[in-house]
Amino acid sequence: MTGPTKESSPSSSPSPFHPALHLNYKNALPITLNMDKPQYTAWATLFRNTARAYQVLDHIDSTATRPSDVDDDLWGRLDSIVLQWIYGTIHEDLIYAILDEKATAMVAWGKLRDLFQDNKGTRIVHLENQFGTIKMQDFASSAAYCQSLKSTADQLSSLGHSVSEERLVLQLVSGLTDEFDTVATFIQQSQPLPSFQNARSMIALEETRRNQSKKIGSSTNTVLLAADSSPSSHSSSSGHRGGRTGGRPSRGRGGRTGGRGRGSGAPPPAAQPSYGYGPYPSHPYYGPPPPWHSYWAYPPSPYPAHLPRASTAAPRHLLLLDMRASLAQLLALLPRHCLPPSRPSSPPRAIPWSLPSCPNSSMP
Repeated sequence: MTGPTKESSPSSSPSPFHPALHLNYKNALPITLNMDKPQYTAWATLFRNTARAYQVLDHIDSTATRPSDVDDDLWGRLDSIVLQWIYGTIHEDLIYAILDEKATAMVAWGKLRDLFQDNKGTRIVHLENQFGTIKMQDFASSAAYCQSLKSTADQLSSLGHSVSEERLVLQLVSGLTDEFDTVATFIQQSQPLPSFQNARSMIALEETRRNQSKKIGSSTNTVLLAADSSPSSHSSSSGHRGGRTGGRPSRGRGGRTGGRGRGSGAPPPAAQPSYGYGPYPSHPYYGPPPPWHSYWAYPPSPYPAHLPRASTAAPRHLLLLDMRASLAQLLALLPRHCLPPSRPSSPPRAIPWSLPSCPNSSMP
């Protein structure tokens, strides 16, 4: 009697591992190849370094050795991945130029090389002319100028027409502007000539120093201009807005002295203080008059304030008669019962100066 047998499950082979299967090529290849820009040499250098690092250099270089641990299925898969790297790092126009359904990564790489490096003679002549006409005045900074020289020299080198280090430095110095005459003279007179990187660093430091000097100079000029304009603006505001420099302040526009309105721009005349008559002082504060002001007499008026009275001098007897007549009129106004009784037999007597008070009346 035999026991139960265990069913053995078929063992599945593990999936092959390769470093190129898990690469984000956008991070490894940041340059996008464009037909209008001279960047093929830089792009090709980065691509070859990435392919060597991830063990797929044999897919774009026929002289590289194929790894022994890669079978045909994995090699075909890796070739499609390298072809995807190529299509993903070139411009759309170049994709249409090299796209082929049955093309391998090696074929696509060769087509791109031919697009940028065919007709070597014509390209060398064109790049040589371009290399000799590169000037710093055509670029925004010294870094862009130096990079253009280096890129053109690299393209010539990729076509088999290398540019020496000494020629690259001399061309760098000859294309500088007049602002860099000092550093250009120093580089030319150095024995031996500095390398391209050292010369590039000298020019960058000189550019930084000049930019800082311009900023300091502009800020100093701004401060001086503000200091110069402050007194003029103060005098303009005090002299033309409400300044009283003569007579009554006028409210019209124009260059009148004093009053509101906009003046002609000329400085106002000096204030002429006057007390009592004449123009007012230009200062808005009116202080007390001088001590001698109260002792000055006002000028006489052309018309008299009071008419002169005529002389009323008269003889004494006429004045007495006038007084008796006035008293008689007052007595006539009093009531009858207030008058004293008449005495016909008595002789007439003098009229007293004060009237007698009436006992039956409240009149005094």
